[in-house]
Amino acid sequence: LDMDNVDISTYKELLDETEAELEELISTTNSNNARYVIGVKAIEGNDLEMVKKNVKKGVAWLREAASNDHIDSMEYLAYHDIRFESVPNIKRIMGYLETVIEKKDSTRALTTLAEFYINQRKEKKSVLRGFELYKKAADLGDLIACYWVGVLLHRGQGADKDIKEAIKYLEKASELGNVQADYELFDTYAREEGYEDHPKAYNYFCDAIENSYTSFQELQDYFKKNIDVLKGEFLKRKHNEDLKIDSDEEILNLHDAYITEHMNKFSNAMRKDQLYKRAPAYMNDGLIWMMKVLKNYMLDTVLRYDHKDFLDAVESDIPPLISEVGVWLFENEVERQKELGDKEAVKKARTCLEIIKKILKDGIEYF
Repeated sequence: LDMDNVDISTYKELLDETEAELEELISTTNSNNARYVIGVKAIEGNDLEMVKKNVKKGVAWLREAASNDHIDSMEYLAYHDIRFESVPNIKRIMGYLETVIEKKDSTRALTTLAEFYINQRKEKKSVLRGFELYKKAADLGDLIACYWVGVLLHRGQGADKDIKEAIKYLEKASELGNVQADYELFDTYAREEGYEDHPKAYNYFCDAIENSYTSFQELQDYFKKNIDVLKGEFLKRKHNEDLKIDSDEEILNLHDAYITEHMNKFSNAMRKDQLYKRAPAYMNDGLIWMMKVLKNYMLDTVLRYDHKDFLDAVESDIPPLISEVGVWLFENEVERQKELGDKEAVKKARTCLEIIKKILKDGIEYF
């Protein structure tokens, strides 16, 4: 049962009830919590022994609960309607989400509503409201909101332009794994007057490229344009500071080889995943940046799980990492941590890499 956005303890006693028992509870006590549980189970069809799959019936139960001001039903319906209605009722969806954010701190509701205000309505008043919602979600630690607050502050949309504050939010988003924030930080330090710092910009761009941001040629062009200030940074990053190189052309060739290697390995990994229909094959540029988020999650959290929770996470939380792109990502992580001299981080990255390779070779049953 999809309970990511709710307090599971609220529904714990209802999860083992049959469809008939839940309907009886609704009839006798008018329980909106029961409507929510039966509605979600009927839509998702992942507990067929208890509730038969029937999307139309499930939506009807949730609409009934929502009409009684049941917040979790409103939130679920908002996301369901966005994804599955042929012509989503934007006014109703935004109404649901406005009510949700009045009652609880749901970062998903805040960011979804912010996107509607900024991209659907676009007038100045709506952009201001969108920024306000993103800011609230960002201050609650949401990685998407941190990125968008940084972007909007950088561009002066929805708020006065404030580069220093933009950098603060973008750095937070980067720490949380948002590769788009790495690129935005590159753009800030590469082009923003008064904040230009080409070595810092370059390192942010390299981090983005090594974590599935695919603007390979742009990085090469940027390096070539600023080679005088970046060649030392490149050699330092690769621990070749003492390498005797006589010309910029040789440096460019080395850098081109570095970029080309990453591009080719990423492309080959993606082709293999497309062949075997693994998750990254279905992730466009608007989604592939999430791979770094999953990588960090595996490094920081999944490795600490006990056996059962580890298997659950592999099967339900990090499937995109169980792929050739996942192998590429962790190979990059191993090399980067070597460059930084962090032996413990190298060990963790290698452990994740070997786990992914083993699952690809022998299946999850190996564990």
